[in-house]
Amino acid sequence: MAVSTKPTEATPRLRARSFVTGLIFAALLAELIWLVGHVVVGWGSKTYPPTPRTLAFLSPVPPSGADVLLRLSAVAASQSSPPWPANTPYAYVKVSSWRLPARDTHSPVVARASATWRPRGDVPALSQSREVAEQLLAAGRRSGGWAPGWEFADLVALTRSRPVPGAAQAVLLRRLAAVPGLVNDGTTIDRAGRPGSAVSLESGYSGEPITYTLIFDPATGALLEADETLGGPPHRLNALKGSVVGYTTFLSSGYVSSQTATAGAASP
Repeated sequence: MAVSTKPTEATPRLRARSFVTGLIFAALLAELIWLVGHVVVGWGSKTYPPTPRTLAFLSPVPPSGADVLLRLSAVAASQSSPPWPANTPYAYVKVSSWRLPARDTHSPVVARASATWRPRGDVPALSQSREVAEQLLAAGRRSGGWAPGWEFADLVALTRSRPVPGAAQAVLLRRLAAVPGLVNDGTTIDRAGRPGSAVSLESGYSGEPITYTLIFDPATGALLEADETLGGPPHRLNALKGSVVGYTTFLSSGYVSSQTATAGAASP
């Protein structure tokens, strides 16, 4: 006589329990793999593009940042300021610059060298007039209000556009000395290897907490370099606090005879 068998109720329960145990084991294994990968190779961690080295500054000695600019203004005023020679119709400026890329990249930091040749009619007239200096450094008032930092940016843009004679530089520096919040950073070596006197300013006018640093030649008052460093937690920039997010190093400038000539252009 045939005997029939009937599965007990414990069998499906055992299968379900084994299935759940397998899922838990798989989840724990996946978490362990992620944890090991995070520690060893950085899985899941935020990455940042490489940025330039920060400059080193020697401890400043008083006076204040404003007094530094006033002293540099007196130095610039003592420089000869020849008029634009008649046989040299172009203003030549060469710079080396870098800026944090808008998109994430792991490319090495490579400065971009560029040169401009501008004819007389395309560059602003410079004079020893305080009123002219006020106009040249008032671009921040053109729209959307004003905040400290605009004058720094405008001085950089002006220096990129043409040589700045000593007499005009003296006026510009006196105007900058009136900007609130200036800090004396002491002395440093710029990215072209030249010693300079540095002043800085904290400002959020661009929408980011940036420390703007200007480096001047102590022997002539000329602008050697402008650096921008992230001074606080970023809003949109993919960088860490303290990172350099941009700089411009002024290499040479002068008046030349053609759009290819560089002869006669000297370092600031």
